[in-house]
This record gives sequence, structure tokens and C-alpha cells, in this order.
Amino acid sequence: PGGGYAHTIEDGEGYPIAAHLNELGYTAFVLEYRTGFDCSDHAPMKDLARTVQHIFDHQEELNIDPENYALIGFSAGGNLAGIYGTEIYGYKKYGTAKPGALIMGYPWSNINHWMQHPYWNIWEGLLGIWLSERGNFFMFRFHQSHEKRESLCVQNFIDDNYPPVYMFSGDDDILVKSGAHTDVLARALKKKNIPLMYQRFFHVPHGVGLGIGTNAEGWLDEAVTFWENVNQGKESK
Repeated sequence: PGGGYAHTIEDGEGYPIAAHLNELGYTAFVLEYRTGFDCSDHAPMKDLARTVQHIFDHQEELNIDPENYALIGFSAGGNLAGIYGTEIYGYKKYGTAKPGALIMGYPWSNINHWMQHPYWNIWEGLLGIWLSERGNFFMFRFHQSHEKRESLCVQNFIDDNYPPVYMFSGDDDILVKSGAHTDVLARALKKKNIPLMYQRFFHVPHGVGLGIGTNAEGWLDEAVTFWENVNQGKESK
């Protein structure tokens, strides 16, 4: 689930997602990672690494096959999943298995985007600054550096080994605008020829979760099909 690294929204972006995956025949785990004043330098990434390792270590007890597992994240949770797909700040750094796919809903992938270009709308600019600074503060407190801040911008660290990606955004999302986040990430993925399915849904705002009753409804079924296909070699670069 997302929540701007201030909290996590399990009711909308955690448990309903897991329940639907159960209906599709998959075991799912909802990660309530450290946030707010319990967060620290890359603490959510460390929590995710421990969780992935725990699942692999207990796969027989859990009666699951975790190979080619998928990570699903929304907003800040999408940022977490996206960063975890990188070698430098993600799975390889922590010595865990590489995800078979990343599935991201309106991911907050380019946290510091407001620093990179001027806004024509001052209120939009102030919203971007507020969101960015809040995320950086909870993650790094007063011990920030350019390197640490940039470590949260997913598109900076896409390499040839990055996992396949399914992601979606909504054109009514005023918090995580596709033009500054998912569009930027999509270009970086295409540049490295990473398998990608990117959907932009009309009249869909931020925080829709499963998207029931919106134009995004059914996205999770589509994402699972993408995940299955890339792991069967049906999705080419």
C-alpha cells in the first residue's frame, strides 16, 4: 500500500488487492512497512527485503512457490516496489531474489520531479514540493543529501536487468501526475528495452486501489496476465 511514506493505506491498497489475488489462485502478502516517524534511511526497503527473505526461507511451511514473485505497489508503495527492482538500492543490495515482475498503480516514481522543471501553475508546484519534501523528510529526516534524495527516483536506476513492469495511472490524478512520474519511468524502461505494459485511464483519480466503478476496473486481472506471460516467455522486449 501507499501513503506518502507517512502511513500505509491497507484498507484500500492492501487487503482488497490480496483478496482478489486469492480469488485468482495466488497467495499474497500485505507489507505494513515502517512509515512516518518510525521510518528511517531506506527502512521500507529493508522491511521489504526481510519479508521477501522470510517468505523464501519458509516456502515449504507456507506451501508456496515464490520463484518469479511479483511486487505490487501503489503511490509510495509503487516507489518502494520500483526502487526494489533496482540492483543498486533493491533486491541485489539486500541479497534477495529478483522479482519476476513489478506491478505498480500510479507509482510516486519521481519523487523530486519538482526540482527538475518549473511549473506554470504555482499551486501545482507547491503541491509537488510539499509531497516531495514530506517523503524525503520521513525517509531521511535532517540527514539528507543529493545522493539520498535521488535514490528515491526510480527512473535514475533502470538497467538491463530491471524486472518487467506493468503500471497504470489516471489522468485525473493531481497528486502523482503521469507526465511527471509514470511517463518519465516508461521512457526510461523503453530506453533499456524492459518488457512493459503501461495503461493510462481516463477520468481516474489517485488512490483508486482495485479501481472498481472506474475506467481502471479490471486492471489487476490484466496485470496478472502480463506477469504470467513474462514468466512464460510470452512477452518479448
